[in-house]
Formats: sequence, C-alpha cells, structure tokens
Amino acid sequence: MRPPAAERADPRTRSAPAAGAAPPVASATSNRIVAWYGATLFTSAVLVFWIQLLTGKLLLPRFGGTPAVWTSCLLFYQTLLLAGYAHADRVARIADPRRALAVHGALLLAGAACLPLRLPVLPVLSAQHPVLQLLTTLTLAVGPPFVALAATAPLMQRWFSRLGLAASTNPYPLYALSNLGSVVGLLAYPFLLEPRLTLAQQRLAWSLLYALACIAILGAGLPLLRAAGLATVPATASSVSSLRRRLQWLVLSCIPASLMYGVTAMLATDIGSVPLLWVVPLALYLLTFVAAFSTREQAAIRRAASVALPVLLAMLAVSFLLNLAHPVWLVPTAHLVGFFLAAYVLHGELAARRPPAEEATSFYLWMAFGGTLAGVGNAVVAPLVFDTILEYPLALGLTVLVLHAIEDRAPGTVTPGFASRVAAVTLVASIVLAGARSASVAQRWPGVVAIALLLAALRWIFPLTLAPLAITIVLAILTGQYASAGGTLLHVERSFFGVHRVVATADGARLYLHGTTLHGRQSGDSTRRREPLTYFHPSGPIGQLLANAPAGRFARVAVLGLGAGSLAAYARTGERWDFYEIDPTVERIARDPRWFTFLADAAAARVVIGDARLELAASPERYDLIVADAFSSDAMPVHLFTREAFALYGEHLRPGGILAVNVTNRFLDLAPVLAATANELGLRGIHQVDGAVSLDDTAVGKSASHWALLVRAWPDLGAVARDPRWRPLDERVAAEPWTDDHSDVLSVMRFER
Repeated sequence: MRPPAAERADPRTRSAPAAGAAPPVASATSNRIVAWYGATLFTSAVLVFWIQLLTGKLLLPRFGGTPAVWTSCLLFYQTLLLAGYAHADRVARIADPRRALAVHGALLLAGAACLPLRLPVLPVLSAQHPVLQLLTTLTLAVGPPFVALAATAPLMQRWFSRLGLAASTNPYPLYALSNLGSVVGLLAYPFLLEPRLTLAQQRLAWSLLYALACIAILGAGLPLLRAAGLATVPATASSVSSLRRRLQWLVLSCIPASLMYGVTAMLATDIGSVPLLWVVPLALYLLTFVAAFSTREQAAIRRAASVALPVLLAMLAVSFLLNLAHPVWLVPTAHLVGFFLAAYVLHGELAARRPPAEEATSFYLWMAFGGTLAGVGNAVVAPLVFDTILEYPLALGLTVLVLHAIEDRAPGTVTPGFASRVAAVTLVASIVLAGARSASVAQRWPGVVAIALLLAALRWIFPLTLAPLAITIVLAILTGQYASAGGTLLHVERSFFGVHRVVATADGARLYLHGTTLHGRQSGDSTRRREPLTYFHPSGPIGQLLANAPAGRFARVAVLGLGAGSLAAYARTGERWDFYEIDPTVERIARDPRWFTFLADAAAARVVIGDARLELAASPERYDLIVADAFSSDAMPVHLFTREAFALYGEHLRPGGILAVNVTNRFLDLAPVLAATANELGLRGIHQVDGAVSLDDTAVGKSASHWALLVRAWPDLGAVARDPRWRPLDERVAAEPWTDDHSDVLSVMRFER
C-alpha cells in the first residue's frame, strides 16, 4: 500500500520560502549563484568518482587483480559517503553561518593535508582475506579529502535552500546535476584520463583540482553570511518523516546498491578487473539517480519498467540455471539491463518519497546508510557467510518483493502481476529443461522442481502476491550456483579471490572450477592420474613444448598460477618447479589428496604464496621456462598482462629461456595485445589455437586452448618452431600493448561468438 497522500506530497511543489531564509536576491545575482553552485557540485562529483577509479587501479597490483579489490573499494567509499553525509547533516544544523563555514573548511583543509595522493605500504595482515589491510590503506591515503567532497552535495543543497532564490524551494535538481557529474567523472576515466595520463600525472592533477574545489565550495558558502542563520526550521508534526518512511529510504537505496555490487563482480570475474568494467555498472547506477531526481514526471515510464522487470529477472534466473555463456555479449548485457531497470524503478520510488528541503540532509544520510549496508553485506559479510555468490540472487528476489510492495494495480490494466505470471511459467519450464539436460541437477535438486511448480500454482491462485515468483527466482539461481558441471559437488569454498568448487564426474575424475571456469582436471583412473588434462594435455600446445623437451632443457621452471597443479605432472627428476599462487585456498585444494595429487606426485614442486608479480620481482631466481597461467575465473589479472609485467618476466628468464602464456579466454582475444607487447619489448613469438578438440579428446579430459611462446631469439624455441601447428605471433598485431596505466579491454572483446 502507498503511504497516505499527505505523506507522499511531492516536495517539488513550490512553497513559500522557509523561515530563516535570506531575503530575495536580484535576478542577475541569483543566476550567478545558481551557476556557481551547479559548477561546484558538478566538479566535486567528478573528483569523487575519479579518485575511486584511480585508487582502485593503484591497488590492483598489491592485492592480486581480483574483482574483490573493486568491491572492497566500493564498500570503503560508500562508508565514507555515509560519513560525509553525516557531517553535512551536522553542519546544516549549525545556526551561525560563520561557524558552519569554519567547521566545513577545517575538514577541507584536513583533506588537503593528504595531498599529493599516495598509497602507504602496510604489512600483510591476512593473505586469504586482506580486506582490512586494503581498507586501512585507503583510509590513510584518501579518507579526509573524500569525506570532505562527499559532504558537498547534500550540504550545498541545504545551503542553497536557505538562500531565498526562486529555485531554492526545490534543491533536488542539484542532486541530479551532482550525479550527472559523477557519471562524467566515471566515463572520462577509461576513455579520456587513463589513456592520456600516467598514474603519477593523475595523482597530481587530482590534487590540484581538489585545491580549486575547496576554494569553490567555501565561496559557495559566502552568500550564507547575508542570511539570518542556518538554524533548522522547526518542522510540524506532519512534515517530520516517520521511522517507517526512513526505513523505506533505507531499503530503496540498499537493494539497487547491492545489485550494482553483484553485477560488477560478475563482469569483473569473467572478463577482467579493469576500470572500464567497473565504470559501466556504476555509471548506470548513477544515471538512474539522474533520471529519478529530475524535474520531469516519470510515473508512466516507471510503471512500464516495473511491468518488464519481472520477466527480465526470470530470464536472468534462467541464465544462471542453464549456465548460459553464449553469445558472450548477451548474458552480461541482460544483467546490465535488468540491473538498470531495477535501480531506476526503486530509485524512482525513492525520489517520490523524498521529504521537504529542510529534511534533505537527513534523507541523503539514510540513503547513504542503505548503500553502506549493501557494501558491508556484499564485500564483507557475504564472502564470510556464503560459499557461493548468493548475495546477487538474493538481491534479485528482494527486488521482486519490493516491487509488489510499491506497485498500485488498477483493474483491467496490464500490470506487473501479469508479467510475473509469464515469468513464473518461464522459470518452471527452464528448471524442468535443466533437469532433463543434466542428470546431476535433477538428482541433486528434485525438490526444486516440485517447489517451483507449487509456487507457480500459488502465483496463479493469489495474483496479488509476488512472493512465489521472488522465491522461485532465488531457487532457480541457487540451482545454477550449485550446479556441479555434470557431476557430484564434493567441495565448495569462497575466499577473497573467488568461489572454488571440486566436482567428481561419473567416471571418477576430479574437476576444479574457479568461478565459472574449469581450472584443472585429474583422471579417476589410477593409471592416468599423473596425466595432465584440460588446457595442459600432452597433445595440446603446452604439452607439445614440455612433453617433447630434451632432458635438462627446463631445469628451473616458474608457473604463475597453481590451479589443480596440473603442470606439475611434467616435472622431471632433477628439475625444480616454483608455483606462484596468491590464494592460499587454491594451494590447500591442490594439496588435498582426496581431490588432487599432481603436487604430491611431482618430483620437486614448491608453492610461493603471494601475488605472482610482486613475489617474482622480489625473487633472485632465474628460470629456463616461465608459464603465465594465472586466472581469476576466465580472466587473467590485468596487472600480470601489461608491458611492465612482461618486462619483469624477461628479466627472470635465463639465456635461451622461454615464456609460455596461456591466452585462452571466452570473452577476450588476448593474442593481439600479447603480439604488440612482444614487438615493443623486442621478443619473438609464436602461438597455437588448439580449438578443434574431438569428442574422443573431450571424453578423456582434453580442453580447447590457446597458447603463445615468447623468446629473445628464434633458435630458443627449438623443435616447436618447425611445427606447422604454431604460427608467428606478429601476424596478430592489431592492438596497443597494455600498460600499468592503461588497458583497453573493449578493443579485444569477442562479439562474434
């Protein structure tokens, strides 16, 4: 049910200036003030989101390039946003304008003390869950300046409402303008700032603009000195928001933020943790604020979106359930569209419930509190409580429930109720189809199908409740989360770096999956247990190099990324193999004899825990072969694929050494980037796409793969240089090398599959 009409009165409706406001201001002066406020809010918003992307990029090499780095950054900045809004609410209640300006000015100066931006180096507190270390690093580096800028939007809107201008009765369009500045700051980073400025130049430029923004913010407060005061106007009983309404603000801001975290983690896990993929969900999220808080009435548009949303959410559940991955652009796009519609509808309801101007800072404080709860839930609680990515489907289910709570249903119209019936039928059909296609799903989840059918029936009987649909969506996605890739799920575990699964197939083989990608397989046949499978099969590209190498050719080998330890099967007596692995969970799984024995069977295999690039840089070791095979789900951590990273690998190669790179990827064609990097570093290279894997090969555990070999001189390649299956890598030069300052993921995205 909607709140009473009096409680839902639109605050955009003009009213007389509040008591205590400044006397009317001349038109020309008024225009200048409005322009000053607009420009200052816009600029500060650009800085707020520029610093988020900049610090996220700076942190990636220290914490393994995992998507969790960005979600932790989002949590940190959402928490500081809450602190900034609390500061704004407190300053807005100070009666003396001079004292108010002094208090806020002191915070701005405290922020300036952190300039120029730099990240402190702190000791490692936990290798498996380094969130505390990451948050501490960010607090020391950018805490004060970010809080000062975060307070700008709500505080300046409150100041604006006290200036006695014609537009002062409705300061909320300034919030839309602030969010527009945020979108500009986000989009400018990957397309304008990152390609043209080094990280050092960005740090300096941001620091200079922060100083200018401080001057502009304090200048915006000067017109307040002519006002009678900043005391909060005593509110009547009817204008004070109830606790129930404040909790509505909390929920309507929390759910979209949680969905944003979920979508971002999904994209970054399988494609790459880079600013471009951080920007897209966050920009869509902010655009929904821009649209929701604009002055144009959008009830009809929101209603159309709410009708389409249940069906789209059901489609997303189907994609989880069937583990859809092709075409590669469709599933991520569907998630982004669904997220945008959900955030738009919920933020529209949030805007419709906004209070009068005198409560604006409190309103924003509760909104920030909701975003912070989402951040804590997704970045801190979920990885500790859930062993899979359950927070995202739960947020989808909550979205459906809230839609039911906020929607009016006029008789005789096409409503979300009709759409949800279609969605429920679609879900039931998909669950039945999944059971028919995969015996393991049908055996493991016989109750899911029955429950889904029952809930669908209840949905038809009780058309005014969307709870069955919400539960069905969650159950469908849970089925997909625990789908065991055609076998029995033996173990599932979640760490800071992702979700790990061990699965037993019908023939006794063990599979290791990280995220959505197979990272290793060991045969259940005791006579084949030392045989490397999947991308490391003896008949595959890397197998051709290792299995046929003369004795002593690769006496010292480094492997970046452990997985199940499959490559250790190639280790011979007298050789030493060093595996660099950032996640202790991976080593624990690879060493557990119940699941994998590659490491135990190896002649001499050592595991070094830590980020491969940092550990290699600190190591004096030199190698005959370096294998770059570090992946987070299907994405190689970008900081391990840059020009600077490959220069480091080259420094650790012995004369005549080989650098082997696994460029297998569903979403990105990395060969052109590698070719450009090799050309720039003066390396020679060949590559092989082993994509034509027969059914017989698949049955024995071989997977399609794409590998490249880099050397300083052609003779270093040995016999593989004469193998016609290998092609010169330089024929693939069609991209710019990635660097620590810039990586262009869009240019190598696969769209044709």
